[in-house]
Amino acid sequence: MPRPECCVTTDGSAWHTWCEGTPPARFVYTQKEDGPKLQVSTGGNDAAPMIRADEYNNVWIAWWNPAAREIRVCRMGPRSGRELLACEGAYGPARDLTVAEGRIRVTCAGAGGRPITWEGTENDGFRQV
Repeated sequence: MPRPECCVTTDGSAWHTWCEGTPPARFVYTQKEDGPKLQVSTGGNDAAPMIRADEYNNVWIAWWNPAAREIRVCRMGPRSGRELLACEGAYGPARDLTVAEGRIRVTCAGAGGRPITWEGTENDGFRQV
């Protein structure tokens, strides 16, 4: 099983994320300290989750769907969000996930291993930068 990722929010809450299962039934999960285990992804072929906290006590989880070559993100915390398409043409998992001031930035491997970066917001969508 892949190594889980963890982060701590500004209020001191610890969160972690991990994958369970095998494709086509492999999903990303998260849990806040001793809270309930929550399924984050819906794709079924999801891998390599990454988690980061923002300044508003939300945590953002990014994961790779290798079959679709996509990176998806979801906000968890005081206002949990929906699964968002953050990056298309991902030939590898997220190498970096940055969240600040409502903006999300994801860097991953594109075609030929070349790094590609997508940036956006939860409400406005994402674009390659």
